[in-house]
Amino acid sequence: MATGLYWHAMGLLEDMVISAGERVLLVGDQPEWVASACAGSGAEVTRWNADELPGPDAADSYSFICALDVFGSVADPWSLAKSLAGLLEPGGKLVTRIENVRNLRVLADIAEGRWEYGGEVATTGASHLRSFTRSTIVSLLENTGLSVVGCEAQEDHRVTDIVAREEFGGFITMIFGRVSVSGISPQARDELIAESFLVAAEKQGGPGSDRHGRPEIAFVSPVEGNDPSSNPVGGGPNPVGLASAAETIAVGARSEFGDRASWLLALNEAAFSAQSEIVCFLDESVSAEPGYAEAVKGIFDAAPQIGVVGPAVVGDRGELLSWGYGVARNGAEIRVVREQTGNLRRYSPLGISRVGMAVRKSAFVEAGGFDPGFPHGFEDVDLCIRMTDCGWRSIFEPSARVICSAVPGSDGF
Repeated sequence: MATGLYWHAMGLLEDMVISAGERVLLVGDQPEWVASACAGSGAEVTRWNADELPGPDAADSYSFICALDVFGSVADPWSLAKSLAGLLEPGGKLVTRIENVRNLRVLADIAEGRWEYGGEVATTGASHLRSFTRSTIVSLLENTGLSVVGCEAQEDHRVTDIVAREEFGGFITMIFGRVSVSGISPQARDELIAESFLVAAEKQGGPGSDRHGRPEIAFVSPVEGNDPSSNPVGGGPNPVGLASAAETIAVGARSEFGDRASWLLALNEAAFSAQSEIVCFLDESVSAEPGYAEAVKGIFDAAPQIGVVGPAVVGDRGELLSWGYGVARNGAEIRVVREQTGNLRRYSPLGISRVGMAVRKSAFVEAGGFDPGFPHGFEDVDLCIRMTDCGWRSIFEPSARVICSAVPGSDGF
């Protein structure tokens, strides 16, 4: 096993804090260091082969399941994922490693007419039956009710001699062998050179949650006090309009970070860790009006293809500040601009402002989150474009409103 995978997996094990007496399940032929790490904490370790697992309704339950390199070598990974999700207790966690078929080395071999089974290449190994990309890995686990809390690319060091050319807007063309891929983002670049993904998923549970046991909605806010279930944001004890408790994930204010990239990475980490499938971003200068959460949740519930919902952003005096982004052309110049329309209606713009933006977590994870390589803004538009490339839609919903005290065009707006 690669050294990088070892340390990343060990980091996940340490973060999960396996305690004495907890039940741990190792599925298939797991590395001995995994068993040693679990047993060393005093946990009770059980080993099962993938084809010997009981059904999802079995009475057994585990607080931690490790299934590295298992899903690609079984005929029915979907049933396996469902069984493992059923074996996790509420709050339990699953760690797995799944090979990535959206890999330039694999694509280049196909372009050359090669698809050889066996050898050291995992995706074409003799025992390999199923192939996945990052998005299908996330879907595989999320469709069982698990919440993916981490999906980290493991670089394929055999992908060398890549020619990368920068295009307009920070996009890249990558050339490897006979394969040329254009119009990709820096995040998509990481997937194209990833041999596999190390994935961590969690089973949620408790009161005030959805049918999978997760909170209905999560708010990424600068301080804990912005919890919309207790803080009078927008002038009421529960301004977001949901009766059940919401999840709040605190990050520091923009001014507390040394640079914009670090701040965007913190937003990504917060969203990736959310238990809810709906994640909303509220800055220190933004507050939600009553009914905001009901409006965005209604869109996500009614339209499963929606990945981003943008609210109407209004100022302190009620003036409209933002309702989506479009493209303006001036000769050869192409610029991203705010849409100019006096008719507030539901529509699908090129991009949505990050101010009050609500995202479907699985779509946000699939697209890779905000790209920290945008030092002067428009990371929100870039995110929407990448979500569109993944098959998701962005929509502006005028019935959802947030109040923003920042000046339009300033940093963070």
